[in-house]
Amino acid sequence: MLPAFGLREQSILITGASSGIGKSTAQAFAERGFRVFGTSRQVRQGTRGVEMLQLDVKSDASVQDCVNEVLSRAGHIDVLINNAGILLQGPFAEETTVDEARDIFETNLFGVARVTN
Repeated sequence: MLPAFGLREQSILITGASSGIGKSTAQAFAERGFRVFGTSRQVRQGTRGVEMLQLDVKSDASVQDCVNEVLSRAGHIDVLINNAGILLQGPFAEETTVDEARDIFETNLFGVARVTN
């Protein structure tokens, strides 16, 4: 059964799909007939029906390589779900180093912009 958007197979790119919400989202779309490309920094076996690719959202080259791979396999990206992110626990201002804060912004803010672009 093809997804309701139209006659061609719809492809979805989900960043941060190796665990948690990203993995569950990828699995749910795959079970409904979508072609799903999941990503993680370290390529691991994904859920059945999910094609896992390596992607580091902090790297322009990694993003371009991943997008090119999806386009070469599927020909198009219909849906992008920016799920990759990192969490820092504890008091942000008091215990976080500048390098840790920079890493959070590079992943959670600039990574989203980088993949979207």
